[in-house]
Amino acid sequence: MAIRCACSTTRLQIWPQSSLGRKTAYVFAFDPEQPGRVLSRYFFTKQGGGVAEDPGTGSACANLGGWLLASGHALPAEYAIDQGEAVGRPCWLRLAVDAEGAIRVGGRVLEIGRGTVTV
Repeated sequence: MAIRCACSTTRLQIWPQSSLGRKTAYVFAFDPEQPGRVLSRYFFTKQGGGVAEDPGTGSACANLGGWLLASGHALPAEYAIDQGEAVGRPCWLRLAVDAEGAIRVGGRVLEIGRGTVTV
């Protein structure tokens, strides 16, 4: 089950690098006892070595929505995503994929910064 898994640098090395140059793995499991609930964990390599875990990852949750589309999952679909319990920072995300394939991710956030990037 996703909640029990442990990730090591050796295991993470089998994955290709992300566009940010990191090795990452989003691990998820559909809860058999609670339909509509998904348990997930997001691991990534740290600069300098080792593996860290993100307590809440909206972009990975959106990728789960893309996986649902690619795997032919029945639509519309809605899930409550539990992430972060293993690192002591529980996070709850909402994932919705509508019949047209639009993916929406939501949840409550704690704003710790704000800014503008000009390209």
